[in-house]
Amino acid sequence: MVSIKERLAEAEELFAKGKQDEAFERYSDLLNDPKLKSEEFFRVMQRRGGILSERSLYDEARDVYLTAVAKAMQQGKNQRASEFWHLIGINEVAAGRLEAAISDFRRELDLSSSRYENYFFQLSTNYYEQGSVFLALGDLDESRMYFELALAFAETDGIPLAEARAHDGLGRYYEAAGNDADALMHIASALSQYNEAKDRAGAQRMRRLSKRIKDRMKPEKA
Repeated sequence: MVSIKERLAEAEELFAKGKQDEAFERYSDLLNDPKLKSEEFFRVMQRRGGILSERSLYDEARDVYLTAVAKAMQQGKNQRASEFWHLIGINEVAAGRLEAAISDFRRELDLSSSRYENYFFQLSTNYYEQGSVFLALGDLDESRMYFELALAFAETDGIPLAEARAHDGLGRYYEAAGNDADALMHIASALSQYNEAKDRAGAQRMRRLSKRIKDRMKPEKA
């Protein structure tokens, strides 16, 4: 008889290979097994929600994540619930429901605690996401505040990826504010940190953004 651990590993392998339809079916089947352990349940729900969100089935994804939040709270696992509120916020951003995303990210913070592992990284990531939402809403003052908080907490732990995102956000903020010089300074820092974190996609985005700003700054030929 195939164990739950083996079945979960098979689903994860399918997911890693991009076979999301098959993986989703395997994850869903696992939910019907009464022997599914708590942490295995949360893993399955994380994957199912992510697949639904990528399919643009945002309401269904939110329902999956909320079910996980409810179980986590029932079991007194506030940190796990906090992590799922973050995923709900990301889902709402993808759905274009930005005000709802802000509310969800703040619910995440309400359940976070300095007792938990990677606390400062979580704060930095949360503030980066909120800063990005406020930037999309055109609220530059709020956006800058959250990006600066993201940078402060990223520097506390010295995690390159968190620092890269914070500088990335500040670079985009300063571009939106019409301050190209400061934008390029933060973009250069973000590029360096993305390279250190081996985040190729992030580094490429910074190169494109830097080129766009520099091209705009070039004096027009007579």
